[in-house]
Amino acid sequence: MALLDASSGVEGTWSGILADGPDLYVGDLGSGEGAVDGQLVRIDKSRGGVTILVPKGDTTAWELAADAESIFWLSPTEARVQRVARTGGPTQLIAIDQAPSDSAEPSGITVADGFVYWAAFGVWRRAAVGSSEAESDFQTGSSPASIAAGGTDDGFFLTDRDGWVYRKDTPSSVTTLARGGKPGALAVDSTHVYWVDAADATVMRVSRQGGEVAQKLAEGGARPAGLALDATHVYWTTRGGCDEGPACWSGSVSRIDKAGSTEPELLAEGPWPVLDVAVDDAAVYFTTGPAGVVYRVAR
Repeated sequence: MALLDASSGVEGTWSGILADGPDLYVGDLGSGEGAVDGQLVRIDKSRGGVTILVPKGDTTAWELAADAESIFWLSPTEARVQRVARTGGPTQLIAIDQAPSDSAEPSGITVADGFVYWAAFGVWRRAAVGSSEAESDFQTGSSPASIAAGGTDDGFFLTDRDGWVYRKDTPSSVTTLARGGKPGALAVDSTHVYWVDAADATVMRVSRQGGEVAQKLAEGGARPAGLALDATHVYWTTRGGCDEGPACWSGSVSRIDKAGSTEPELLAEGPWPVLDVAVDDAAVYFTTGPAGVVYRVAR
């Protein structure tokens, strides 16, 4: 089922997606030609109504993060970290000159304990939620890809496209959890870290505590991209052959149980690249980038 497409009167290159309570928050990359012509929207899951939080032409957005009051994003075109209230209103500029290390791929962003964290210039950075300047380098890395807060027991979990999956407990303590491939999108639960590997086209996991060999859960398919978890399954997307035109669009959304003990289940596939995925108790939601549609499929 299409939740958002051109027939709604709101068009975009839908990219990052975040499911939170009754709403979805979706970022728009715009044309991808260096122009600032994207937007940020909220979708009512049950009614399908769309609210424009940041008007078209005011930003570009890929991955999203949230706290209780605001939505945060890193604009790859503007090289800025910004936030807006969940209800809309003025956009607050948190940091400027923050170009991602790879503008063709999303770089992670998360919010924890009053700080927003993101990747820029090959370095993980952070700033206080209410500030307007980047406060410090958080973790060096040549090509940061994704980040997730670990909760009360652990600090942060990170991937680097040069092949690292690691845990950062303190400013001076980093534990390598896995090495190899090209790790991308990352998610964590109470026991494991999960990621997609673009080099090997796989879905992987390893213990949060380290000390074990990473486990391959599934073959990821052509260009695995987005990743999400629920209590029992790992969900991931593929972008297919390319993003440049409909002739080569061929994406999918799949899932497998967290232990990798069953065969992967294909939930959706079609003539579109799938950029990101989110899940709640009722459905799976995904974005199709240049195809311009946000879809929902029942779990």
